[in-house]
This record gives sequence, structure tokens and C-alpha cells, in this order.
Amino acid sequence: MGVRRSLVVLTIATVGLPIAMLSSRANDVVVQAQTEQTRLESLQLHTVGRGRVEVTVSALGAVEADAVIGLSFLSGGRVADLMVTEGDYVLAGDELVRLENEAERVSYDQALGNLELAQLRLDDLTVVDERDIRVAEAQINAAWGNYRSIDEAVTQEDIQAAELRVQQSREALELAEEARRIAGGLNERSFAELNAQIGQASFNLATAQLQLEQLQTRDPDDLYASYANVVQAQRELDRIAAGADAFSVERAEIAIQQSEYQLEQAETAYNRTILKAEIDGVVSAVNVEDGQLVTAGVPVVEQTDIDPLYIDADIDEIDIQAVTEGMQARVSLDALDDIELRAQLDMISLLGFDDGSGIVSYNVRVTLEDTDPRIRPGMTAEALVVADQRENVLIVPNLFIRLERTGNVGYINLLQPDGSLEEVQVRLGLRGLDNSEIVSGLREGDIIAVDLAGESFSLFGG
Repeated sequence: MGVRRSLVVLTIATVGLPIAMLSSRANDVVVQAQTEQTRLESLQLHTVGRGRVEVTVSALGAVEADAVIGLSFLSGGRVADLMVTEGDYVLAGDELVRLENEAERVSYDQALGNLELAQLRLDDLTVVDERDIRVAEAQINAAWGNYRSIDEAVTQEDIQAAELRVQQSREALELAEEARRIAGGLNERSFAELNAQIGQASFNLATAQLQLEQLQTRDPDDLYASYANVVQAQRELDRIAAGADAFSVERAEIAIQQSEYQLEQAETAYNRTILKAEIDGVVSAVNVEDGQLVTAGVPVVEQTDIDPLYIDADIDEIDIQAVTEGMQARVSLDALDDIELRAQLDMISLLGFDDGSGIVSYNVRVTLEDTDPRIRPGMTAEALVVADQRENVLIVPNLFIRLERTGNVGYINLLQPDGSLEEVQVRLGLRGLDNSEIVSGLREGDIIAVDLAGESFSLFGG
């Protein structure tokens, strides 16, 4: 019974051994296939191509502005008009806040009117009106015309004509008298006619003599009076052309100076009720509301000069050797992760400082070339200064490179046609933060791989 049980067990074991061996081999194939599938799934592939590689130096700091100004009134009052809100961009001289200022405005208008009136009075004294000149000249011409009319009323020809009339009248009288003397035997009527002719001739002679005497004896007072009018008209013209006397002009000028001073005082008082921007920039804070009482000297509006903004940062003594002033940079902000701004390294401090950790750093200023209205001074920023860069070169991500400790030699897994990986040696050129230049060892279009799960995985420089 025992022998039979042993034979049965032996038979079962003999028959089961090949079956177990076949099952084990099948399991090995499955495991190997699964392992290969897992390995392939863990590979990250990349096709070698051309692109841009750059070396950057990081500088951490904060956004700063050239000027942040707190604007306040020189005198207190109640806000009548608030003309800006936070975030507005304003120009120097723009009005921001206005206080109630009706009294100041009225005083200013009155002072301005007084100055204009004083100026008009001075102009009346010093500025010659051409119309007045023309009127005075016309009066002179009229006076001279009257004088000449009197002076030239009796000419020599008039006197000669009067003398001729006297002579003719005398001759007519003599002829009449001679006719009566020689007349004889005439009747009484004829003698009467001769006497009448003698009487008429005598009257004509007397009239001619009187006219001659009037022409020869004209009144000189009329001529003198007319000439006096000429002199008076000339004096009036001279007065108008010369203007006012020096004393009157001086008083008018003093009145203008007083009016100008009063206007300046009124304008100062009026301007103190209006808050204006001192620079071009952004309104970064508004601390008042319409109708609120404000106190002199308390800032009511804050203005920030955002053109340009800059990053005040530090670079350690190792990296500082790689950068120079004028290099381009890119700036990112923790608070605004959706933007990247162009910038330039404008200043490197000559003196370094030790922050207590034993590392010497140098202060740098990176000026933003781009801007965004959301940027505020004080925001944390990182500036990547481009120390070197190359375009259109063969590049691969640093993730695929196993770098030697020294030199510019590295190793990369090159995917073979049969799916296997072959580690090839490459010579590196410019090495950036994310990519590196391949000088030799690979060609454009090669497919490289890195096993993220295998032992061969190594970060760049590891």
C-alpha cells in the first residue's frame, strides 16, 4: 500500500514537472513583455532640432519707482470736486482735487479786472491814438486855411483895380464939369441935366475912393487872431503826440504794480484750493472723498512715476562676473504670473556687501522697457539677465543630458531603429538654464530619450 502511494506520487511529479517548466517560461515571457512595455512608457522622447539657447543670471528684488509723491493742500477746506481715481494716469499740471473756492475765485476775478483797468489808464496816457493825431492835424490845417483867407483877402490886383475906378470916376467928373462950363445958350432943362450928370459923377468918385481906402486900410487884428488859432492848434498836436507828463505816467505805473501784486496774492489763494499733479505718472492712492474736510499738509493723493519702473535686486559675486551694464533682461512678477516684461540692466554697484551669510552680493538696477497698469511698486520680481545667447543652433533640453563633472562633454541616449537606446558622447557649446547647444555628436532630426523611471535617469549636471 505504501509502495503504490509512492509510485502514484512519483508519477504525478514526473508528469507535472514539464507542465510547470512550460508555465514558468510563459510567465517569464509575459513579465518580460510587461517590463518592456513599462520601460517604453517611462521613456520621454525628443527630436533634436534648431533653436535659441541663452545663458541667464537671475536677480531677485522688488519693483521700485523713481518718485512716489504725496500731494497735500497748503490750506484746509472742503472737497468740492474729486477729479481722479486710483490708477488714473495724469500729466504734470493736471487738476486732481478742488476745494470749495467761490470767495477765492471772486477775489481773483476782481483783482484781474482792476489790473486791466489800470493798464487801460496807463495806455490812455502813453499810447498815442492815431485818430486823435489826425483830428489835431485837421484842426491845424483849418486854422492855416482861415489865416490864409484873411491874409490873402485883398490882393495887389484888387487895389490897382480900385485905384483905376477912382481915376475913371475923377475923369468922368471933370468931363461933366467941362461940359457944363462950355455950354451956353441952353435952356434951363438942359443945364439941369448937366448938373445931374456932375452930381452922379461926384457920387461915383466918392464911392470909388471909399472902396480904395477900405482895401488899403484892412484890420490887422483879424490876421493876428487867425494866426493865434494856428499856434494853439499846433500846441494841441504836440501835446497829443508827446503823451502825458512824467508824473501822471509814474502814478499810473505804480497803480499797475499794486494791481499786479493784488492779483498775485489772489491767484495764490485761488491756486491753493486746487491740487495739481507735480509729475507725469499714475495716481497710486486717493485718500479723500467728495464733501470731506481736509487739513493742510495731510496727503490726499499719492502719485507714482512709473516711467520707468525698475527692479532693485542683488546678484552674488559668482554670477556678477557674467553680466555687464546694457544687457537685455526679462522680468516676471509673483503677483502677475501671466506677463513677462522686457527690461535692461542699467546699473551695477561698484561696491559689494555681505548680507551676513558670507556671500558677497552686488546691487543692480534692471529698468523695465515694457509696462502694465497692474504693476505696483513693492511687488516681488525676478529679472533674468541674458548674459549670452545664440540663435539657430542645434539644441536639446538639459533633461536629456548626462554631464561630465569637467569640460563640455556630455552623454545622451540615442534611440536606435530597433527601439534600443545607445548612449552617445556629445560636445556641448553654450549651456543655458533649460537647453544646451550641441556642437557635435548628434544631428538634426535624431530622436533622443531619457528613462524617467530607470537608473540611468540623471538631471542636467547631476
